[in-house]
Amino acid sequence: MDVLVVLVNTPDFETQEANILFAIECANQYINVRVDWFLSGANKTNSKISEAQKMSEIISIHPGGVNKRHWHYIHDYRSTTIQGNLVRLSEWLEFNLQSYKNIYVFTSDKQAESIADTIIPNNNFKWTTV
Repeated sequence: MDVLVVLVNTPDFETQEANILFAIECANQYINVRVDWFLSGANKTNSKISEAQKMSEIISIHPGGVNKRHWHYIHDYRSTTIQGNLVRLSEWLEFNLQSYKNIYVFTSDKQAESIADTIIPNNNFKWTTV
């Protein structure tokens, strides 16, 4: 019973941080269960670090993670839009041999669910939109 937590980049730092905190709470429900984190976001600024890498660093140093030894990170460094994030997620799910009992998506984009339904039909994702 593995779990996938999906975080897509959000331009607003406070909203992104709220998404990360909600995602950590979600992941903490699963003790001794593999939790894969699909972190999607390219570098949209002059920074040398991608949004996906920033999210990974915040998650890995956050003191609230109770199951971190079972957490694994997948980085999408290319996507800059919600459509791109979801296309990369679709590719990951298609070519990954891992089977997930639950897939949680955290985003601030109110249209993400309808976009995902087009890109990944019958997805059964659990959505949290901040």
